[in-house]
Amino acid sequence: GRQDQVKAKYLTANAAAGSIAAVRQLDDLLVQLVSNVNTDLMPGPNDPATIVVPQQALHRVMFKQAGLYPTLSCVTNPYTCTLAGRHILSVSGQTIADILRNSSIEDGITAMEKCLRWGHLAPTAPDTLGCYPYTESDPHILTTLPDIFIAGNMAQFVSRNVEINGHKVLLVSVPKFSNSKSVIKINLKQMECQVVSFDTEM
Repeated sequence: GRQDQVKAKYLTANAAAGSIAAVRQLDDLLVQLVSNVNTDLMPGPNDPATIVVPQQALHRVMFKQAGLYPTLSCVTNPYTCTLAGRHILSVSGQTIADILRNSSIEDGITAMEKCLRWGHLAPTAPDTLGCYPYTESDPHILTTLPDIFIAGNMAQFVSRNVEINGHKVLLVSVPKFSNSKSVIKINLKQMECQVVSFDTEM
């Protein structure tokens, strides 16, 4: 009884302290990035954001240093943008991971391709993935196809060129940085990917 209550409060305080320290560490990293380049920051499955999809953007007030730069843009998940004339669609990976958990599809890149063919980014929501209850329209329905479809927090880096209804799409599965110590650089002109590793133990 009483010991459990004390223990629960203690664990909650530690978890909160860990989250605050993690946000500060991210802010230290982001300020180095945003001082040199425009940066879009999307929430993921373990970030202090709404857990249901679509996820709302992280608030820039969380980032005391990086939030001061106009080059930091906190964006939703999913997120679309246009760079160099290329229409880019990005997700943090929860929808893809949920498809893998609830189907016979064996890899993330194939699940990504299926989403585009099905015309829906979250086909398992709301059954096995929390989703905001929309009544008029579903924001996960695709009305146009992107030129590039990126999914983060995947098991490994994979890229694949596919053609859907006559439209060419580059699929990019981006691995978790915490596991891979790498980022993916996309050449928008050539539509090719390159892995940039930050692993110091090579």
